[in-house]
Amino acid sequence: MEIYWKALSAVIIGIILCLILSKNAKDHSTMIVILLCGLLCSAAVAFITPVLALLDKLSTVSGTGVAWLEILLKSVGLSFVGETVVALCVETGHSAIAKSLQFLTTVVIIWVSLPLVEYFLDLIQSILEML
Repeated sequence: MEIYWKALSAVIIGIILCLILSKNAKDHSTMIVILLCGLLCSAAVAFITPVLALLDKLSTVSGTGVAWLEILLKSVGLSFVGETVVALCVETGHSAIAKSLQFLTTVVIIWVSLPLVEYFLDLIQSILEML
């Protein structure tokens, strides 16, 4: 939890700096925003480790393996990273790029999830064959 409070403090200080610099040094303000986003993403990694351990345990207990878990984690990671970069694009005034990046991220998440869809289709087919 200490990491969270440190990151929160850094964001508050960074926002104050951005407000001060936004009138005279817009470029510096943008760089501070980018650095703060990187800091927050780095802080989030510290909290993901216990979640990954729990998901690994769940996968072991259920006996399903880690393939579906990897797909889920990739999708969530792509979503988080994509949304962060989209927010940066909007912050810097590039909303058209942001919309295109949202579309690209959605398509990539669907592409990454295709093996999971195929697995469920095979599972449904095998259940129907048993009936």
